[in-house]
Amino acid sequence: ELTSLKPYTEYTICVRAKTQEFGEYSISITATTDNKILDKDMKQIAGELPQWQVVAKQLNMGHEEIEDIVKNHKTAEEQRITFLSKWIARDGKAATYKKLSEVLVELKEPGAAEKIQEIALQHKWKKR
Repeated sequence: ELTSLKPYTEYTICVRAKTQEFGEYSISITATTDNKILDKDMKQIAGELPQWQVVAKQLNMGHEEIEDIVKNHKTAEEQRITFLSKWIARDGKAATYKKLSEVLVELKEPGAAEKIQEIALQHKWKKR
């Protein structure tokens, strides 16, 4: 059975079984977006941030730092990846898929927010 615990942040799959040897038991596996953004997802996430400068401002990145990124990185993709790297380096474990998605929702970008959640949930399975 699949139950949504929080919209777009956590999903749990619970398997219940009964065997002669072990009797009744259940196993739960939870996917979550409360984890820090992984390096391997940066390029894919960057593609979902066409207005990365607005997102950067919402995440308290200063005007000078944003201008520095634009000046030193020619392509939009390089700029987005650099922004994400700097945000993650600055905020550490607080730089989560969930936080980025929340900012995108605030900026009226629900499609991008949902895509970020999908990226997170594709490999964030862990036992609880």
